[in-house]
Amino acid sequence: MLKFLYLQVNAGFQFDQVWSLYSVNRGENP
Repeated sequence: MLKFLYLQVNAGFQFDQVWSLYSVNRGENP
């Protein structure tokens, strides 16, 4: 259960990084 939670948080963090790069590339970063 704890490992699953860790993977969920880690995946969310990676998604946030990718989304940040995507937003920067589109010029929508605040």
